Amino acid sequence: MSGIAGVYHLNGRPVGEELDRMLDGMEHRGPDGADTWCDGPVGLGHLMLETTPEDQYEALPLVDWSGNFAITADARIDNRDELIKTFDVRKPDDRPITDTELILEAYKRWGRDCPKKLLGAFAFAVWDGRSRKLVCGRDHMGFNPLYYAHLPERLFAFATEMKALLKLSPVRDTFNVHTLGRRLALVGAKKGETIYRDIQILPSATTLTASRAEARDSKYWTLKPPSLRQNSEIEDEAATFREQFFDAVACRMRRLSPIAAELSGGLDSSSVAGTASAISDSKIHTISLRFDSFPECDEFEYIKNAVKYIKTIPHFDSGEKYSRLSNISEILNYIDDGTSAVGSHHTVWQRAEIANEIGTRVLLTGFDGDSTISHGFEYLSELSRRGNWEEFEREVENYFRNMKKENPPKNDQLNISKESAVRSYGYKGLQKHIKKRDYIKFVKGVYKLSKISKIGQHQIYRRFGRRLINSIPVLGGIFEEKIDKTGEEENIPSIIDTEFALNVNLPKAIQTEEAHRNHPSVREAQWALLTSGRMERTLESLNHYAAANGIELRHPFMDKRLVEYCLSLPSEMSFNNGWSRLILRKAMHGIIPETIRWRFGKTGFYSATSEAFFERDGALLREVVENLGDLEDFIDYSAAKSIVEKGITKGPSALSPTEVGQLNVLAGLVLQRG
Repeated sequence: MSGIAGVYHLNGRPVGEELDRMLDGMEHRGPDGADTWCDGPVGLGHLMLETTPEDQYEALPLVDWSGNFAITADARIDNRDELIKTFDVRKPDDRPITDTELILEAYKRWGRDCPKKLLGAFAFAVWDGRSRKLVCGRDHMGFNPLYYAHLPERLFAFATEMKALLKLSPVRDTFNVHTLGRRLALVGAKKGETIYRDIQILPSATTLTASRAEARDSKYWTLKPPSLRQNSEIEDEAATFREQFFDAVACRMRRLSPIAAELSGGLDSSSVAGTASAISDSKIHTISLRFDSFPECDEFEYIKNAVKYIKTIPHFDSGEKYSRLSNISEILNYIDDGTSAVGSHHTVWQRAEIANEIGTRVLLTGFDGDSTISHGFEYLSELSRRGNWEEFEREVENYFRNMKKENPPKNDQLNISKESAVRSYGYKGLQKHIKKRDYIKFVKGVYKLSKISKIGQHQIYRRFGRRLINSIPVLGGIFEEKIDKTGEEENIPSIIDTEFALNVNLPKAIQTEEAHRNHPSVREAQWALLTSGRMERTLESLNHYAAANGIELRHPFMDKRLVEYCLSLPSEMSFNNGWSRLILRKAMHGIIPETIRWRFGKTGFYSATSEAFFERDGALLREVVENLGDLEDFIDYSAAKSIVEKGITKGPSALSPTEVGQLNVLAGLVLQRG
């Protein structure tokens, strides 16, 4: 994507060369040009990456003919035709209207509420000379980042990347210790926060108005909690979903260069690639990674089937080319926050790198179909909470029958046992029936759950005995509720210094995160995930990795309209007859191979990336722990060293995935600061 920056000196000082310094800090975002506009204390800057035909006609920053408005934008507007019709505008020279011109027209008509009328991926800033205010806006889902620093009475500045803001002398890279603690603990940070105290990020679906007196943000849209459609049939909804999904892909195919799509062999990426191929009048490119040394992670057979069926121009590379830290020094030249260099982050970099090499600038992804469609396992919780134990049993048995038939890989991310299904989803119903004193449903549930699994009825009664007896009015209070007497320290990850964790109230943040994972329904769980700060932060990280390679990522599954539609679907559209994500499977008939459409499970990269993390990056991890620098006050050195040595000598299986992730975050931070 392109890059934008701006400065507003609140004390009236004229803008000088600081705006150029900001653009220099993210020059990789402007292979097709850079420019600035200044008017006294205000300056706007732009770096251009051309990805659409209309981008060739952009001249940014753009100043309105009246001189009252100036705008800079990093934007792709997907509802262009609708807006052009609304504004009834045409260019006299027959050139196309640019996306930025549409945003400015929208601002002139609707003011700071204009993003409500826009669809797409955008971040923009408008200088309104009439009111002497700077108005910034960001898209509904948070595709395009916009960071800012506000120092009252001195400075307001914004940029696509934090490194540009750090080029300004008043803006310091002092840690926001509360956010730092959450990142180290793998807990989602609050929206708007970054790891730096002086820098915030404008949340998605938000505008911010900066004047000499104040900087105030305002939410212009909120993803509403689920309101389910009634009396709908799966075949009808699958047809509607298919139509909306085709629209979501089609509006993201406007481009200058050949189109490319990620293809992992899974249901999401195959659906995007297959739909793009069906829409396109020429073959699309696909990019896939192989893991030859890790058969449990390799999906090459599925990928081959997809390439043959969809008829793409395939590009393959080894997913073992990089490890988590093998090319970290190069990556850290471009990303703002070392805590994002975690997990399979290097595969994101690698796919963008390949896209650049094959001459495309647009890469379609399957992110985040898991959240938009939902696997629907919480439907089992809904059934148990209703006391519909017969249907609960039928769905569980069908699920495991499908699993046996399809024989998913051992490292299948969705592979659960009957016992874990009972404990995760059946027990929620038992808890509700005790609370409601519906003892008949409780007893029926115990019988059914014991029948489904290897958990005996006596074990379940022992598990819920005290709570059950205390719920009976005549017997209530015989047993005191068991009180957890463990100290707050028990919730603190061993790698984090205990005193620091307590000072930033990290145990409470961890408890809150865990509590928020317990949802009574499919759609409520889905809504919570889609509205979380973790989702936005992932999108921001993906943006940075792609931009470093001159690529714009486009995510059809995160289309606002598609997300809203999927949240309105009854839960059984996601999970039915033992099949998760049923509506997507139905909708993709004829678009992707049957072997993928009815594929069971989901392969992960964890074993491949975690083994390489210690085998290939072990020496660097030892250096990290011995050179914590300004992070030493936040880290338990002995614990960190112990985790590293255990991982190197015994392998990642000796550690929990959480411990591996926390070590990965620490390494990214230390290497960035170093």
